[in-house]
Amino acid sequence: MKSNIIKPVTLTVFLIFNMCFQSAFASEGHDDHGHHGHDEEKATTINSEVSKKQNLQTALASAGTIEQKLKVYGRLQAAPEHMADVYARFPGVVKKMTANIGDVVKKGQTLAVIESDNSLQTYNITAPIDGMVQHRYLNPGEVTADRILFKLLDSQSLWAELKVFHQQRKQVRAQQKVSLLDNNEKIVSTIHHMIPGPENEPYLLARVPFDNSNKQHTPGDLISADITVFESTVDVRVENKAIQYMEGQAIIFIQKGDEYTAQSVTLGVSDDDYTAITSGLMAGQSYVTDNSYLIKADIEKSAAAHVH
Repeated sequence: MKSNIIKPVTLTVFLIFNMCFQSAFASEGHDDHGHHGHDEEKATTINSEVSKKQNLQTALASAGTIEQKLKVYGRLQAAPEHMADVYARFPGVVKKMTANIGDVVKKGQTLAVIESDNSLQTYNITAPIDGMVQHRYLNPGEVTADRILFKLLDSQSLWAELKVFHQQRKQVRAQQKVSLLDNNEKIVSTIHHMIPGPENEPYLLARVPFDNSNKQHTPGDLISADITVFESTVDVRVENKAIQYMEGQAIIFIQKGDEYTAQSVTLGVSDDDYTAITSGLMAGQSYVTDNSYLIKADIEKSAAAHVH
């Protein structure tokens, strides 16, 4: 009776031990490409020569800023105080013109000499602002009457007037940071103020000072901009291209020498370039950025091979 009880127990222990041994043996595997897969840990070993060929790039996880941005569009405009229409003070005949279209003039510089119809005395017309002569409307011998003589423009400082439509208004306010974009050039400024659009147009104008001291732009130029609508400093962030998903879980591949391990992480706020990591990764850890999907494919290939 006693021996009949012991035999089933001994057999059960043997079967459990045998199953565990087989499972442990199956969890290790090798491939023929210089990789050693660790299925249980979701890790793989890739030697430096192979990683270089695959262009695996790494970076250190670190603190940084997350900036969420709103894309808007508009035009460059001259400020009213930087434009001037020049008239004669008294009606008369133009005796001499000393400025022409394209000339850069200084405030107080003589632009024309007029002979007054009343006194027959001559007097000078001077520039009210620094700027360029954009238009000249009269020539010597012509009568001034109430006509404009010159139009001056100072384009060293312009305004970017950005259209903010109804669905965007709650996100935009004065003093927000703006990156003005023109081809490959980026100028960082801030929204100075918001005004209604012209003639009941369905948008507000966010007006942003624009430094044009290089004279590369002119009023009327189209421009795009990114308005920073949310900004936060986070303890750990990674480049978006580093994030992969395995079995529905966000992962980052941690690099230690030739070993690359899939690390489950919890994602926080993100922008166009970076995502905050709230758990699973510490600042200073080396993680894969470029071509991280190749490591994922390598691990999944190894796991599939073990299944068969």
